[in-house]
Amino acid sequence: MKYLLVYLIAFSAFAVNRLDYLYRFPDKGKSVLTYSLYWSLDEMEFDNRSAGLEEFFEVDRSVLVAGLEYRYAFSDKFLAAFSTHAEIADFETHLENELDEETPEESPFGIYDPAIELRYRFIDKDEVFFDVSTKVVWGATNSGKTPLSRTVSPFDGQDYYQINAIAGIDFNTFYLMSYVGAFFYNGGINQFEFGNENLKAEDSHQVVIGFQGQIDLSQYFKASLGMSFLSADTFTLTGQSQRVNVEKSTQQNFFLKFDYLKYEDRIGILTFKVNQRIDRYDLQVDNSDLYVADNSYLDFIFQVEKWF
Repeated sequence: MKYLLVYLIAFSAFAVNRLDYLYRFPDKGKSVLTYSLYWSLDEMEFDNRSAGLEEFFEVDRSVLVAGLEYRYAFSDKFLAAFSTHAEIADFETHLENELDEETPEESPFGIYDPAIELRYRFIDKDEVFFDVSTKVVWGATNSGKTPLSRTVSPFDGQDYYQINAIAGIDFNTFYLMSYVGAFFYNGGINQFEFGNENLKAEDSHQVVIGFQGQIDLSQYFKASLGMSFLSADTFTLTGQSQRVNVEKSTQQNFFLKFDYLKYEDRIGILTFKVNQRIDRYDLQVDNSDLYVADNSYLDFIFQVEKWF
């Protein structure tokens, strides 16, 4: 009877705090440290629709990236998060033209995407939470250097601000986190590879909507499935002699994630995640040539999340 009572108490505590595993909001003075390793397989393809050339320019790479995030709770409802990434190994990077001729390249190393986020929890119940977050990201990313600068990604490498409204709900058999928000970009410099010219981007914005559903496979094992969708307004990149309109810009993100909690107190929550991001956008050059980009980023992520 004694062991049964202990089990029931433990199970009840586990069930009551399920929403914490969607997004941990620590107690006052507590913190969360997350460190990650990403194996990223990226493929960026461009078609010249005006000339009828498919995959006339392509960048392929396989790199290893380390990520770090630290959250600190100033109160039970207000926290700050600091994060950044660093590329630590380049397994293979090359350029490829329409004749499938490959040119070796080196993806740049270094720290990039440093960010600060503030998050406030307006509602904190056993069955539901509601947060609002604001985030600033400095765009010192790898995309600002060779070879990724050549892909003319209209958003990577730019400083931006982000605001999100996030809700988490416990549906008993599963729990769901959904969010809606916007990104506001400060513009930035892009290198237009097809014209070999640096371009200055206008300020622009994206809207985002996303979902993450999570279920308990066992007491120590959780599975999550998520997606997000981003779309952007049309904006212009301008150089000394060229003008490029960015049109029909969309980004889609899908992920599958598994969390293992058995060593939560000693080591942390162990996570394995597969993330697929697909970017598509049109580039209209000087109101004539049309280039279509179809970029794919596949990440295999191992992560440890430690609560203090």
